[in-house]
Amino acid sequence: MFGVSSDMRREARELVARARMCEQTAPSMLECPTYTDANLLDDINAVLGEQATEALARIDVEALAGGGVRLGELKQEGFITVADVFRASPKLLAEVTGVGDVSAETLLKRARAAHDEAMLGCAVHLDAENRPPEHTALIRNLYWQDQLRPLVDPIEEVRAHLQRVSVEADEASRISGVWKTLFSGREQREHAMAAVTSLRTDLPALSQRLDQLSASVLAIISTPADAIWNDFAQHAADYYARISALAPVAERKRVGNTPEALAQLVDAFPLDTSLLRATLRPYQVFGTQFALLQERTLLADEMGLGKTVEAIAALAHRAAQGETHFLVVCPLSVLVNWEREIPRHSALNAMEVYGDDRDLEFHRWCREGGVGVTTYETVQRLFWEDAPNIDYLIVDEAHYVKNPDTKRAKAVARIMERSSNVLFLTGTPLENRVGEMTALLGMLDSDLARTLMNERLMRNPVAYRREISSRYLRRTREDVLTELPEKIEKTDWCVMSDVDREDYLASLKAGRFTDLRRVGWHHGNLAASSKAGRLRELVEEAKSDGRKILVYTFFLHTLSLVEELLGEDCAGVISGSVPARERQQMIDDFARGDRSVLACQVTSGGQGLNIQAASVVIFCEPQLKPSAEEQAISRAYRMGQVRTVMVHRLLMANTVDERIDEVLRSKTVVFDEYADRSEVAEQAREIVDLRQVREMVASELAKYGVQRDADATL
Repeated sequence: MFGVSSDMRREARELVARARMCEQTAPSMLECPTYTDANLLDDINAVLGEQATEALARIDVEALAGGGVRLGELKQEGFITVADVFRASPKLLAEVTGVGDVSAETLLKRARAAHDEAMLGCAVHLDAENRPPEHTALIRNLYWQDQLRPLVDPIEEVRAHLQRVSVEADEASRISGVWKTLFSGREQREHAMAAVTSLRTDLPALSQRLDQLSASVLAIISTPADAIWNDFAQHAADYYARISALAPVAERKRVGNTPEALAQLVDAFPLDTSLLRATLRPYQVFGTQFALLQERTLLADEMGLGKTVEAIAALAHRAAQGETHFLVVCPLSVLVNWEREIPRHSALNAMEVYGDDRDLEFHRWCREGGVGVTTYETVQRLFWEDAPNIDYLIVDEAHYVKNPDTKRAKAVARIMERSSNVLFLTGTPLENRVGEMTALLGMLDSDLARTLMNERLMRNPVAYRREISSRYLRRTREDVLTELPEKIEKTDWCVMSDVDREDYLASLKAGRFTDLRRVGWHHGNLAASSKAGRLRELVEEAKSDGRKILVYTFFLHTLSLVEELLGEDCAGVISGSVPARERQQMIDDFARGDRSVLACQVTSGGQGLNIQAASVVIFCEPQLKPSAEEQAISRAYRMGQVRTVMVHRLLMANTVDERIDEVLRSKTVVFDEYADRSEVAEQAREIVDLRQVREMVASELAKYGVQRDADATL
């Protein structure tokens, strides 16, 4: 009929029916809860409101007195605190003898004003132990927003696809029956037949994409609350950063000692975060803006506040402005950290300029640009004569160049001439070593250095800090982490020294997994141990901040090396051979004494002890049971701890440490999601079995091209 066969009409009917079915089911299949920042702000306010009400529950109702309102009768009726009044209805208050409607409204107005004021003084602190409903709702919605964000564009594409199919179905319906075909014009029939052809491919593709997206959305919104809380436990800093960005609390010293006029200029600096993947907290935004605005600065935030992320944010800003050549100079012990953190937190790539290929990599950096990451020693050996200028230079652990007469300081000073934008980073406060501080600031600003050499100024700390405030910024955790106490975990990746590598290869040949686990410690040469060097740095940094440190290891040999390395700083060693009474006495002495470090065997010092005096925890090697680490950390991270707990894990790059850490992380997530937190389940959480050990050793042998000895045994 008019060129349209009965088969074509039948196919048109079937395709149109399928299209209509998609139109009916798609809205529910594409239902994707989107939580805008406004929605999340409501959730945050609910948590803050609950915390404010808890604060009012500690305030006597007498605080609402005044203006002739009588409170005696209220107390007799059970309205003891301001929170009791805040929760009450006007009718309930008015029913109290002697109160009345007017007084009830007055009391409620005062209680609500007190609640509003209390909310301004509260910071979101999520209770992962008791998990109140408001807290669960907030982290669930944060989790959903983060997980659903990648699906927003695909869902919009499918909606557009569905709209196209609907139009095609409308066209195809013109030939879906005899009478419709009869009353359609020639051009309409041609369009309808073309629509049928399109529907043959568009409908199956649409159905497939709808099924895929529906499954993805369902998987996210069906995530159990326990799993989301586990995710929060692993990424608490990220959750708090997002909360802080949405509802910034008035941080007490976000600007450090920056003068008000300069702070206003810093806040007005337009920061470009288009190439940044991290969410900056308000104090980190200020630190990044400060560094960019002032161009040559010393950022000395206390360890654990994210100086590295602030520096990467500065690089990302400059890159977004079209600049191309960036350089990070750092100690070898943190080289791997920079290489991993740059691509993690930004769209920039890190280029290692170190080792045997340093000259080739340096020439590639000169030619292509990017973020070159090198060491203090390497930078002295590079040929800078024909190199381009450095658009942004970062000098990490800047106290390494505090002595201007050293080769490394002279080398850094030379390359600083190639950059007008320089950021020094150090977590070690230098206010009490004025000469060193002056030397560092002098590298950044020679005019400032000449001013600081005034003897009278150097004797006046207040005047000195005021003078350096245009170049120097320092904040402490207590200043800016308003949700304290918090646990901050950090992996410190170390690079093998020649001695470390030689010993590691020997252990590989012998097939001794236990010795491989002790990489950096097994050879016993502390002067040549990358891990020992990093441990010493962490201890010095913590000491300078007045913090006490717990150092954990599984191995007795490593424990003795730690004691030897730390010398007078070590308050004692807790191992299985130390009786319980002596352990407690040792802990008491550690808490009261001047020595900064307590060295512990994980299997002994990690259980049954309260060591709140310590707020830094360092593991010398990855443990084979997550529960062993958790128990060890909980010795310091427990009720009574008033300082943020920093947890450092010393891991050696390109060794079994990487594989153990990878397996540990994956197994921890699995066990946390599916295993009961019973003693039996905890004891079962050993992460590697003999098969995995063999696989790890075989993988390392293949990586290094080493042949295992014939008589080697695991």
